Amino acid sequence: SPYKIAHGDQIFLNTANSIELNALFEPINEDPIRVGLLKTPHRAAKASLELITGYRQDLKKLVNEAIYQTDSEELAMVQDIEPIHYATSLVTFHGKMNVGYIPKGQVIGLSKIARIVDYYARRFQIKENLTYQIAKCLEETIGAVGVTAVAHVHEDEKGRKAKLGDENNSIFGSYEGRLQD
Repeated sequence: SPYKIAHGDQIFLNTANSIELNALFEPINEDPIRVGLLKTPHRAAKASLELITGYRQDLKKLVNEAIYQTDSEELAMVQDIEPIHYATSLVTFHGKMNVGYIPKGQVIGLSKIARIVDYYARRFQIKENLTYQIAKCLEETIGAVGVTAVAHVHEDEKGRKAKLGDENNSIFGSYEGRLQD
């Protein structure tokens, strides 16, 4: 989804435009000022801004007023959310996430769960923190008595040799409250 450039983002883009990419291009005999490479720093910065939008979003505005009263105490779950996560190693992770919770008096619109996942996924962090933060957010936002956030992810290994095996799949999860047992 296109992201509107804000003032702080423009500073980021201007800084990225001033980065000297000769160190990357010269060893492979590429001309950094040739057509096609000249605007590469700007394109790379814009792509990075999209991957880290979680820093510029307001969680309260994101959740908005999508919290509703309920008498239900049954598990609510959203499956197969497909976040893109930028790890601290700058490797992107793709996969699916399942998030569920047991409400206590309040529920949240299911589409907001996917937005909460995206909010935390689009930050530099390790995957273990990602699932924990999502679970804690739901627990605190709606007072859920149990929350689970499980991610089935794989590294974006295109063009790189895998270190853990051909598939390099991982599962990470966080279980809070009544779902810990």
